[in-house]
Amino acid sequence: MVGWDVLGGGIVRRFLCDLERADGLDDAVDVLHGTIQELGFPQLIFGRSKAARLGDGRWSSPPLIVRRFPSNWDRDWARHSPNDPYFHSAVLSMSNVDWRTVQAGADQLDQAERDCMSYVSDLGVTHGYTVRIRTGDRRCAFVTAIGEPRRGSWEQAVAEAGPILTLVAHYFYGDCLQLAAQGKTVEETSIILDISSETVRIYFKRINAKLNVTNRAHAVARALSLGIIDSL
Repeated sequence: MVGWDVLGGGIVRRFLCDLERADGLDDAVDVLHGTIQELGFPQLIFGRSKAARLGDGRWSSPPLIVRRFPSNWDRDWARHSPNDPYFHSAVLSMSNVDWRTVQAGADQLDQAERDCMSYVSDLGVTHGYTVRIRTGDRRCAFVTAIGEPRRGSWEQAVAEAGPILTLVAHYFYGDCLQLAAQGKTVEETSIILDISSETVRIYFKRINAKLNVTNRAHAVARALSLGIIDSL
């Protein structure tokens, strides 16, 4: 039987090739959603904002782009968004979050967070795995794969697909590219993202190849044109 690592490598290669052909953010999100579906999860959330918290300390409400959600999912989301316990957990833990962990500790949440959790659950959205993307600045971004997987148990799906989902999410957002757009060097990027300088160089080598560019400046320009990273 072909191992998951081999299958995952194929998924990532297809993702990068399709992302290169994407025309704007919506197309890029469609590519991401297609990859999430290949990993066995039917629904997707992508969110990003300039900061996790507002100047007065309150939580922000990151704008969300979703795929395969109920048509009325956002009917009262504006009220619940600042109280999203899954987003809060990802920010506070600075790591990926399996929604089951948050649900198991619901008694530790405040009432507004529990109300938000109930709102999401009433939509039929209960299984989720959120990848917190390291942006290297005050901005926050995340990708969440949602829905009971088509194959195996939830635990198996998260164990197998989690690392691939993490890689794909960071490629999608372009964390290294975002930092390059801010003028950060390879060494500074490695410190901010807590990865080796060699890993950063490998990222850029692969990104340059897939975006069909020759250097970091061209890669940044291409990512900006796709809307994957923000202009400063």
